[in-house]
Amino acid sequence: MKNKNCGDLRDLEERLACLQEKYEDLTNQLEEERLSGMISDETWSYQELLTERQFVKKQIDLIQKRIVGREKFMSKKCQSDTVEIGKCVRLQNHSGSMEVCLVSTDDANPAKGHISSQSPIGKAIEGKKIGDEVIVSLPKGEIPYIIEKFI
Repeated sequence: MKNKNCGDLRDLEERLACLQEKYEDLTNQLEEERLSGMISDETWSYQELLTERQFVKKQIDLIQKRIVGREKFMSKKCQSDTVEIGKCVRLQNHSGSMEVCLVSTDDANPAKGHISSQSPIGKAIEGKKIGDEVIVSLPKGEIPYIIEKFI
């Protein structure tokens, strides 16, 4: 599992690097086309490039804010002994165990074990401690788990 203990920012940082590269490419493309005289400020394709660059810039700004916010949040939460966003735990029940990381809704990816704090499992485990028993309410019924350990 990739997102251990206090959270791994690698995915956000990779997305940020990709967007920054795209922004730089768009800026260079705009400058090259402007210098070549092939387009002007009024040209539709030039406006399309400007719009795309503005969109990419907004995405960059949002991801940067998420990274900064997550880093601040994680630095405070890492020292807690309760299950909080950014922490990963092993849950145990009669049918086996599973490992999950509690994340924000934006970062949820159940296939990777990144469970939203708003999901049934997330709501059941958030704020609990190692050894606590929780009941997860699902459409198929209630399922008991014990929070076995942080991973």
